[in-house]
Amino acid sequence: MQIQKLIVSDIKAKAQFVIEDEEKARQEFLAHKQAIVDKQLLSDTQELRKLEKRLAELKNLIHKVYEDKLLGVVPEEICMETMNTYIEEQNQITERINVIQESLEQSKEAISDVDTFIELLKKYADIEVLTREMCFELIEYIVVGARPENKNEPRIIEIYYKFLDEKLKDDCNLLLNWAYIFLKFWCIHKDVLLCKHKNRILLP
Repeated sequence: MQIQKLIVSDIKAKAQFVIEDEEKARQEFLAHKQAIVDKQLLSDTQELRKLEKRLAELKNLIHKVYEDKLLGVVPEEICMETMNTYIEEQNQITERINVIQESLEQSKEAISDVDTFIELLKKYADIEVLTREMCFELIEYIVVGARPENKNEPRIIEIYYKFLDEKLKDDCNLLLNWAYIFLKFWCIHKDVLLCKHKNRILLP
C-alpha cells in the first residue's frame, strides 16, 4: 500500500537524521516537544487556578449551608439537597485537579521522552515494511485526509509519534473531521491512527 510506504519513508528519514547528527536531531525534537509541553503547561496551570478558586468557594458555600441548617434559616430538606450538589461538584473538581497535577508531572519528562524516541528511530532505521510492532512502539496515531475533489491536489497524511507529539484527547471529534481512516488491520483503540502538522506528508 502506498500510504504504508510513505510512513515507512518518513520514519526512515527521521532515523537517518538521527544517525547523521544525533545531537542536532535531539535539539530539534526537544524544541518541538517543549513547545507542546509549554502550551499544555499554560493551559493546565490556568485551569488549575480556576478549579482551586472554585474549590475554595464551594468550601465556603458548604459551610454557609451548614450554618443555615443549624440556625433553621432554610428548611433542612433544601439544605441537604444544596449541600449534596456542592459536595458532588467538589468531588468532581478534586478528581480533575488530580488529573491536571499528574499531567504537570508528566510534562517534566520531555528530555526522557525524546531520548526514548531517538532510540526507537535507531531500532527501526533499516525497516522496509510497516509492522504491527512498529506501530505500537513508534506511532501514537495517524490521520489520512479525505480525497480532494481536484485529482491534481495531494491527499494529506499526518502522523503523531509516541514520545514526541501530542496524545489523542478526543477520538470522536477527530474522527468527525477526517473522512478516511487506514491501517485497520493494526488499529487497536487509539494506538495506531490518525495526525500532526509537523510530520505532514502529501500523498499524490
